[in-house]
Amino acid sequence: MIKMFMPAIIGTIAQEGQSGGGGGSSAPTNVSIATSSSGNYDDAVVMNGEMTNFFDLDGSGFSSGGDVIQLQINQMVSAYSGGSPMEIFVFKGYCRATGATSFLWDVSLGSNTNVNNLSLGITGTASTAQDSTGTSGVGEKVQWQFAGGKSGTTYPSAGMELTIKVNCTATNAHGSTAADEIEITYVFN
Repeated sequence: MIKMFMPAIIGTIAQEGQSGGGGGSSAPTNVSIATSSSGNYDDAVVMNGEMTNFFDLDGSGFSSGGDVIQLQINQMVSAYSGGSPMEIFVFKGYCRATGATSFLWDVSLGSNTNVNNLSLGITGTASTAQDSTGTSGVGEKVQWQFAGGKSGTTYPSAGMELTIKVNCTATNAHGSTAADEIEITYVFN
């Protein structure tokens, strides 16, 4: 019995092994969070408060992916007097990446957060947009209902901290790569 190979099948198998794959065979690279697609501030986010601009950040103060902001409690009392004793933090950023086809943002509270509150948590749905610099930002927000009752609002005490983390993960057919996490820490004095 003579075995014969069909040349068309062998050629197809050889071509399959030589295929370029159209974009490499690795997870996304160069993943970072920035305030825009290019220029401005890399390893940073913009933060806007929905109630006041007391906590607002433009991204310029970040160093190595973090920003520590010292806040005066008496200024916070002034900023929120006569208004709603709460704040909603909206984060805006652009997930820079090479070779990514999808994105997922995440907002979380740092473990060292110790501010007094009636409620403090994450609301909303995480954005899947690379460009999350618009009004809704990265989708998830931090909502902080200040503590207090009939006698009035109880603001943070000196030394208390509120730490918020923002991250973006870029994905393609070969895997996922998370950006270095952005960490914002508000310290009350």
